[in-house]
Amino acid sequence: MNSLYNHLLFTKSCSIAYTTAVMFCLSACTKDPGIEETGVQLRFVNASPDAGNVQFNLNGQKAYTPALAYNDTTTYLAFTGGTYNLTSEVGSKTVVNTVVDFIPKNHYTLVMIDSAKKTRLAVFKDDIDVTLAPLRINLRFLNLIPNAPALALIGITSNDTIALSPGKNFVSGSTTNDALFETLPSDVYELLVVSSNAIIARMPARTFVNGKFFTVFARGFIKGVANKAPSIGILQHN
Repeated sequence: MNSLYNHLLFTKSCSIAYTTAVMFCLSACTKDPGIEETGVQLRFVNASPDAGNVQFNLNGQKAYTPALAYNDTTTYLAFTGGTYNLTSEVGSKTVVNTVVDFIPKNHYTLVMIDSAKKTRLAVFKDDIDVTLAPLRINLRFLNLIPNAPALALIGITSNDTIALSPGKNFVSGSTTNDALFETLPSDVYELLVVSSNAIIARMPARTFVNGKFFTVFARGFIKGVANKAPSIGILQHN
């Protein structure tokens, strides 16, 4: 018997083939005029289910206040591009201490990931300064559940079931491939995060507006309870 994952992927008549190359073929690059020549836009996210409230600091200065609770995120915040000593603190404890280089005229999302004893930083370059073809969105899917197997993202519309993203393992320290967006039709999607044989999380139908960029991520713990149970989060980037 086929697994639930294969059933969702292949029992419908229509699926979407997507590649990063398609994104660029359908898009025209237009750098965001709102970013100064030496500036960057940084967004901070706490996706560690049990780490506690997280404060990110750049060169010893708080990047925002107050500290971010689990599932909290900032908007994009303006900084000068360049190399920074980045630390993150939970209470009085420093849990990340690293050096990060931010290229001017770009957007980045910085995410605290993993469980409390393994907290670490994932940095995603957000290539959102492009104009999409009509009726298209750009979307990327991140598996941020530390104890999950490979997870895929399925979108259900009024008349189809679409593989929005193939199976992805928990994000690693290397985020180059995870940072890529895929070009997809804008639509109203119910979202399912699935493993090979089960639905891990579900989000009710919502509209993904054309021309927008989204990060969809699975969060929590497998077998977690309350707000640490597996769920789906969404960041809209523009």
